[in-house]
Amino acid sequence: MNKFCKFHALSFLLVVTIMVFAITTLNAVDRSSRLVDQFYHQSFTVSKASHSIVYHIAEIKHLIYQQSAGVGNKQDFITKTNRLEQEIVSQFDVIFKQFLGDKKDIEEVYESYSKWFSVLEHIPNIERIQEPSWFENNQTDLMKLFENIENTEHQVKDFYMFAFSKANEFKQKSEKDQQSVYVFLFIETIFILLLIGAVLYTFNQRYIANKKVKNELKGLVDQYLMVARLDRNGKVISASDALCHYVEKTEHELISQPFHFFDLSPAREQVEQKIWSVIKNGNMWHGEIRRYNNAGKLQWLTSRIQPIFSSDDKICGFTNVLIDSTNRQISLIDPLTDLPNRRSYQQRIESFLQTSKQFHLPISLAILDIDFFKKYNDNYGHPQGDKALVMVANCLQRSLLDTEHEVFRLGGEEFAILIKNFTYDETEFWLNDLRKHIQQLNIVHEFSDKDKSLTVSIGCHFKSHIIDMSDDEVYLCADKALYLAKLERNSVFMNK
Repeated sequence: MNKFCKFHALSFLLVVTIMVFAITTLNAVDRSSRLVDQFYHQSFTVSKASHSIVYHIAEIKHLIYQQSAGVGNKQDFITKTNRLEQEIVSQFDVIFKQFLGDKKDIEEVYESYSKWFSVLEHIPNIERIQEPSWFENNQTDLMKLFENIENTEHQVKDFYMFAFSKANEFKQKSEKDQQSVYVFLFIETIFILLLIGAVLYTFNQRYIANKKVKNELKGLVDQYLMVARLDRNGKVISASDALCHYVEKTEHELISQPFHFFDLSPAREQVEQKIWSVIKNGNMWHGEIRRYNNAGKLQWLTSRIQPIFSSDDKICGFTNVLIDSTNRQISLIDPLTDLPNRRSYQQRIESFLQTSKQFHLPISLAILDIDFFKKYNDNYGHPQGDKALVMVANCLQRSLLDTEHEVFRLGGEEFAILIKNFTYDETEFWLNDLRKHIQQLNIVHEFSDKDKSLTVSIGCHFKSHIIDMSDDEVYLCADKALYLAKLERNSVFMNK
């Protein structure tokens, strides 16, 4: 064991020594290479500027020939010639700054150019340049001008070839230095890799084992845990196999779907907006989602959506972890109406009262009873009675969509509604509106003593906030109000 540790220590020390030597060598070579590259770029820049001057001189000659032949606009000729001369001067400035040789060589070329600089001033009788006889009348002066231009052109070409050859020379030297560095690096890399390979071999098996465990764990998560990754807009970018199997879709079908894709309930849009208002601000959302699968079977999911933050604390996505809570929820759901049942009511009323007491919020408990429902069942039959109960339950659910209220089926024809954050007057108005909506379902009830359609009576107990009152006491107060409402039927009665 000690020998093994000493081997690793010596190997590490040797690797560090070689790497320090290599870095020092490479720095020296790099400085030399950068200096050569600088010379190359300077020479190349001079070569390029010289070539540009030659090109512009040729353009000026061409423009003069065109004008003497009567081709082109005179004003355009003057403008283009001035522009080309400015370009030539600017390129000479580049050469003066970048040239590595004797500046006298540049000065000689520039002196040659200055003999015909401002070429428009050296063109005789330029105002008559497009007349047919102009060329013949001014041939001597023109030949002298062209001689000066061509002399400068030849000098610049020679200068260009000199600079170009120097650039190539520096480039070849730079490439040769780089080749030497590559050979050195190759030999050193081979040696270091062999040495490091001996050190890393010991850890390789452990790494493979850890990777195997991680892959197995990832596979188990993907297979058994329902997870969806979302982008910052709440769209699905990946989904685990378990989630795809649960919702009976492929991952490809889920990509780009909104985060609430698994909710097929009528209130989907409202629930989605409510969740988005929470998570878009960087908060976690946790709640229960009800859905029906492709076979029409009711399912429940516990959803937890957690924001993912980037290094600069901005939301870059979300993780939605879902758990099938159907078995737990079924015990809390009325199988006929799909409303929460009395057991669910008992759980929620305690939390409901505690919230009111803690935050001093107004609450109400309303108990709703269908009028003369026994006569309805006796005369129309229990199957028809079940249909009427479902229609009333659906009406109750629709009325709750834009509120925080909760509705429960307590049993038989009796329902309970927990009303949140409504004043006394708001509660009374809302309950009367609900009563009218149920009556407007026009469920025929010819055996009712009140109306020829199905009606309901509602008793409600209102509290501005709970101080010290049990759920049984609240229920008894609401039940007393229901008793008074049923004396009149198709009515709402409230107490405080």
